[in-house]
Amino acid sequence: MLEDVEQWKRVQSEEDQTTQTLNEVFNDEGTASHEVVNFIWNSEEQVLKKVSPRTFAIRKYIKVPLVLVVGLTGTLSGLTMSLVKCATELNLAEGRISGLSTTLGIIAFAAAAFEMLTLNMAMTYFN
Repeated sequence: MLEDVEQWKRVQSEEDQTTQTLNEVFNDEGTASHEVVNFIWNSEEQVLKKVSPRTFAIRKYIKVPLVLVVGLTGTLSGLTMSLVKCATELNLAEGRISGLSTTLGIIAFAAAAFEMLTLNMAMTYFN
């Protein structure tokens, strides 16, 4: 009987500690999403199973979208280089700066800026 009471107190203490940790992480309105991802990724298996079995099931896949975003930035890089190459070849072929080459150059620089923004976001979450 005494062992059961001690075990119950120990379990209750662990649950209180888990609850406190979860409150610190998730009860703040300004909690950044990457903090939530890091919390799930770095949590102990027992705590995560106890709190949310569903979250534990997706834990191993939580960073897959971030890897795909990094792959997307590689694709954007290829697109940017192709647009810049087309714009410079048009300039060389026509001997002047044309409207089409200027448009391609502007689109290339916009794609490059979006690429940097996307890669920065992915690295923030990937950590």
